[in-house]
Amino acid sequence: TADPRIRYLRFDRWQGANPARNAGVNVARAAWIVLLDSDDELLPHCLSATQGRLRQHPDVNLFISSFQMRKHDRHSNATNPDAYLTAKQLEQALMSYALAIAGTSITVRRSQLLRAGGFTPCLLRQQDREVLLKLSKLGGARLSSQIDWIKHCSPDSISENPHGFVKSLEAMFAQHPQLAARYRELLGYQVSRYMLRAALNGDVK
Repeated sequence: TADPRIRYLRFDRWQGANPARNAGVNVARAAWIVLLDSDDELLPHCLSATQGRLRQHPDVNLFISSFQMRKHDRHSNATNPDAYLTAKQLEQALMSYALAIAGTSITVRRSQLLRAGGFTPCLLRQQDREVLLKLSKLGGARLSSQIDWIKHCSPDSISENPHGFVKSLEAMFAQHPQLAARYRELLGYQVSRYMLRAALNGDVK
């Protein structure tokens, strides 16, 4: 394209989502990063609503939006409250799986994301939660209840495969051993809940 605002980056080989995100962040020229995963769709008002939040809360470095999930004929809203979470509250909410999040939920000041170290290249799942845990060490987040985008749950999505959840937790908390120790009982609950759900679905393997 001849539009100078658009830059297209291509890797010689597949490296995964996080290296691609980091490459985009590194060459970005704007002060803010708005993420958009390949199976997601921004609603027409999304960017203007985001700009409004940035103007309304100039001291905030991280915003987490709400979204609608679409899978086959089923639609459901993943809604967060309109609230500000301190750094500690954000960490606790992430560890408790108490927030509706996905990669496209995140709007972050570029300098803050770079300061946090960007996305961890080796992670294939739980990427959004892990980068938010990194960012929670630097400050809090403003939540919005407005539905700004649509998550299309495609069959080939990494998160659609129920197997590997426990392995993904292990990989994520290998990056954050202090959190794993601090929230040991809570992590045990998350694994037990997953195993119970799998058993109730007949997946005893």
